[in-house]
Amino acid sequence: MDMTNPAPQSLRLAVIIAGSPVWAGILGSLLATTPPNRADFEPAMTRQEPFTEIRVVINRALTDTEVDRVCGCVSNALGKTLCGQGLTQPIVATETTDEGVNTLLTFDYDSRTSQRTDPHYGCAFQLAGMYVVFGTPVQATDFWGPGTKGNQAVQGIGQGTTVNFYVR
Repeated sequence: MDMTNPAPQSLRLAVIIAGSPVWAGILGSLLATTPPNRADFEPAMTRQEPFTEIRVVINRALTDTEVDRVCGCVSNALGKTLCGQGLTQPIVATETTDEGVNTLLTFDYDSRTSQRTDPHYGCAFQLAGMYVVFGTPVQATDFWGPGTKGNQAVQGIGQGTTVNFYVR
């Protein structure tokens, strides 16, 4: 794969948070995106067929801790919505474009293992985008044991981050 060829960034897919309501940023840009430099990947939000790989493109360089958080958030969201296999360890790369540095995380994930008869891939990636920015929901009860109320399974990487999902 050619990771050095800069390409203009596409319309943002999931999360553009800049003080506006979360849903406005998400819903305003869900459908038409093309992954930079990768004609073989397609936008995850419009996918109707099963897929075997996921690429997450984030608009900045990530630390190792943030990569772990992204992995946890995406895995949590897909587990809740698709109920399939877990994610593999990602292949992490960075790409420099005219707009700055992007972090690319590529996971193997066979969506055919979903236990849902009618999986909604768009909903899965919408939830994953929310989790990547804000983290997983805060526990409202001690269901998972004493002292777990008020805990968050995985923290997000913060507002101001743009997250794009692509699949093939």
